[in-house]
Amino acid sequence: MKLPSFQQPDHSLRRPRRSDLRCATASARGFTLIELMIAIVIGAILLAIGVPSVREMILNQTVKGAANDFYSDLAFARSEAIKRNAQIVIEQQSGGWVNGWSVKSGANTLRTQSAFDSNHMSYSGATATSVTFNADGRTTLGSNTSFNFSSASSGPVSMRCVVVTPSGRPAVLIDSNRNGNCQDG
Repeated sequence: MKLPSFQQPDHSLRRPRRSDLRCATASARGFTLIELMIAIVIGAILLAIGVPSVREMILNQTVKGAANDFYSDLAFARSEAIKRNAQIVIEQQSGGWVNGWSVKSGANTLRTQSAFDSNHMSYSGATATSVTFNADGRTTLGSNTSFNFSSASSGPVSMRCVVVTPSGRPAVLIDSNRNGNCQDG
């Protein structure tokens, strides 16, 4: 019986032949040694390009995090001084601001910041070992005081300066032009 020309048999339902299976498995065995070596070389090149930028990103985030943590604790201390109508003090840990600080109300410790990795972080700026906020939110500092956090290694990481005014208002400034002065950008 011959089928009409418009109806062709559906070969997708037929069972595959052994020769079809052998050809399919032979072509799907994996990479050749040359292909594998090319992939490894490309991966090594991409890794060599990416590692320095990842290191820079980690250093930048460390500096940024330290400045933001200090700013946050200054704002918290000022707020607590006004709320409690009492003096609140932020004291550096022994060895400097990079070793951490604590926010205190009298003998009570309200917050503590742990030390930063000294291999990645350095501190410069104000020699004050503490910042005291009065009940009106003002500091006992006589003028604008800058606490500068920067990367311990040289490189393209911008210094961050936390500046506290005598009125008690903190601000974070960035040394975008990397000249060692946050005041001019």
